[in-house]
Amino acid sequence: MRISFVLPCSGRYPIGGFRIIYEYANRLAERGHAVTLVHLIAPQPEQLSRERYWKSMLQYWRDRSTGRYLPSDWFRLDPRVTTTCHFSLDARAIPDGDVIIASAWQTADGVVQAGSQAGRKFYFIQHYETWNSDHAALTATWRLPLKKIVIAAWLKEIAVGLDETADIVPNAIDHDFFHTVIPPEQRADGSILLQSHRLDWKGTKDAIKALRILRDRGLSFDLTLFGLTRPEASDIDFPYQFVLNPPQSELKRLYSQTSIFIAPSWSEGWGLTPHEAGACGAALAVTDIGGHKEFLVQGRTALMSPPCDVVALADNVEHLLQDSPFRIQLAYRAAQELRRFDWKRSVSDFEKILSDTSSGERDS
Repeated sequence: MRISFVLPCSGRYPIGGFRIIYEYANRLAERGHAVTLVHLIAPQPEQLSRERYWKSMLQYWRDRSTGRYLPSDWFRLDPRVTTTCHFSLDARAIPDGDVIIASAWQTADGVVQAGSQAGRKFYFIQHYETWNSDHAALTATWRLPLKKIVIAAWLKEIAVGLDETADIVPNAIDHDFFHTVIPPEQRADGSILLQSHRLDWKGTKDAIKALRILRDRGLSFDLTLFGLTRPEASDIDFPYQFVLNPPQSELKRLYSQTSIFIAPSWSEGWGLTPHEAGACGAALAVTDIGGHKEFLVQGRTALMSPPCDVVALADNVEHLLQDSPFRIQLAYRAAQELRRFDWKRSVSDFEKILSDTSSGERDS
């Protein structure tokens, strides 16, 4: 098949949802499919102010000429995958094909409008993207005549609530890469890892408040943060280390050395970082949300607390700090049970849906 994924922005910086799409692109190419990744700089140019329009246009010409839209610093694309960069989803951006896949709400309408030469039309949904959209506009994209593929049961429930159908294909990680190297019992009891993120709903500040509670209780720990955003000095009044935008090899090392990973998001389509950390043998203290419950079980493979409940999160982290045998047992169970989410199965399921000639929508 000739398959095109339409992405809503540059892939220069790490984005979890892009990682999943890039993995599918590589693995579908390995299976003999002709895969194209279409990166858009302004998927909805009519929504931009005049100033933002011209800034986006400058970015487009810069990225197109230099290749800066590619994930060269953080993901290795298979050379058989074709990559393109376009300002918006016009006729020039859409290659002839058998399948075209919208990958974010901003790209969905453009895929619907694409001509029949683009192929059967799908909508790959990895989150309910309320943080960067008007709720009505977002919901409208779920009702478009596109075949929906979602990554989690909680997302399918939203589709059903809108009288839409959706196929579930669970996310996966590369277990040949993300696996336990250092046994949990050989890690320092007080080593804690946390992603630093600029978006409030990622919960970084909640985790820091929870850790401050633990400091006030007299507990000690060694905190490391990583990410694209440095934590604000005013937020943390205790020692920590920060790793800026670590490459995959460094991220694996961080996961493999830490005893506790905190995932405090208010919402996730699928918590990719706790999935990776758990596979590498870290004990998980996470929020009780759909995107974590999809692959974790309270008390068995993770300790869960309600989103924004910093006291409950602090209590769970304290449990892991104070009870090493429980922390080790939790980590081993998670590492073992997370192996069921493997790429071979997910790619086969994804490929089957795309190849079903009764799936997807075509223009008449």
